[in-house]
Amino acid sequence: MTGRQKSAIVLAGDYGYLRQIESTLKSLCSHNREIKVYIFNQDIPSEWFRATRRQLVRIGSELVDIKLLDSRLDRDWTAGFEHINYMAFARYFIPEYVVEDRVLYLDSDLIVTGEICHLFDLDLGENYLAAVAALHGMTSLFNSGVLLIDNKRWKEEKVFEQLIERTRRDWQQVPEGDQSILNSLFSGRWLALDQTYNFPIGYDYGAYVRGELGVFDLPLTPLPLVLHYISPDKPWNTFSSGRLRQIWWDYAMLDWEEIVAKVFEGGG
Repeated sequence: MTGRQKSAIVLAGDYGYLRQIESTLKSLCSHNREIKVYIFNQDIPSEWFRATRRQLVRIGSELVDIKLLDSRLDRDWTAGFEHINYMAFARYFIPEYVVEDRVLYLDSDLIVTGEICHLFDLDLGENYLAAVAALHGMTSLFNSGVLLIDNKRWKEEKVFEQLIERTRRDWQQVPEGDQSILNSLFSGRWLALDQTYNFPIGYDYGAYVRGELGVFDLPLTPLPLVLHYISPDKPWNTFSSGRLRQIWWDYAMLDWEEIVAKVFEGGG
């Protein structure tokens, strides 16, 4: 990016998902500098934000607490899966609460393994967002867990209002909640990213059951830049069958002092 503006990154979730949010945040800060992280939430205590903000300030970054108490976020909305609640729709509100022209949205069940802020230099052309095709490209749809958003355009064209209207109308009919709504609105108007930016490692169990064994031949060395633990087969469960479970735990258990030390040593 040009200048010194921090890269705007959005996470979202509730207090019950705090361990996962913090793990994603730690992985992000381990490899990316001068970022401004917004966390959309309704109930994460201010004490957690104060303590965590101090750590981000030490490495030249910012943390913003967005209490999303907007009545337009309907608690009845579901994403079609038991492990996903209405906070999945929080990403709709980015143009309402984030001032930056370009925003990177990240789900909180993923781990960032390297520098990803170079995405902010990507030419989106006439597209409203950039994303990765879902399920290793075995579908024409994109996965909404990593979205590089033209927030300026979303504001100008009132995308938020369009998303709310569609969701109110269709949420009970679509199979995958916000992901289905986003795909319907932006069909043919999104830029495909390489799968390294949203590698669905959590699809391992589903791929095995469906006989899609070619998934296990996809290279994992070097590690994809973003490991997305989709599906209910999460690495923080007592038992899970997917690969790279330990990667999630490595970041979950990482101490902030180790992250700060890496910054001052020039690592990442």
